[in-house]
Amino acid sequence: MLPEGRHGHALIEALAALVAAESGALDEAERRAATAYGLALGTTDMPVVAVAGVAAAFVAAARGQADEAAELLGASASVRGADDFTSPEVARVYDAARSAAYDRGRALSREQALARLEAAVSRAAPVGP
Repeated sequence: MLPEGRHGHALIEALAALVAAESGALDEAERRAATAYGLALGTTDMPVVAVAGVAAAFVAAARGQADEAAELLGASASVRGADDFTSPEVARVYDAARSAAYDRGRALSREQALARLEAAVSRAAPVGP
């Protein structure tokens, strides 16, 4: 696989996570966000990693976890090195989850932000009846 293929695969998985979350398939969305994040890390391209982080934030927002979503969004901005409020996905989560949690995530160093995103996407899948 060409190195550029990993970028594309990560972006496709992140987009699939957004679509799954939007349609209410939250377990699938979490799996896709975790896959996107792992692939993105392999690229070492921080804007791609940030896109995967935004997908994780979108999933948290869909689960009704506004503070979690805001903090993950802030961590994604820290990884990217800048805010990206022009992105429709970022704007939608940010508008739904404005809180001090965004500032907490944004204040993280890149290494701390990567660890925060890793923790979010590597949680065990929920177990149901």
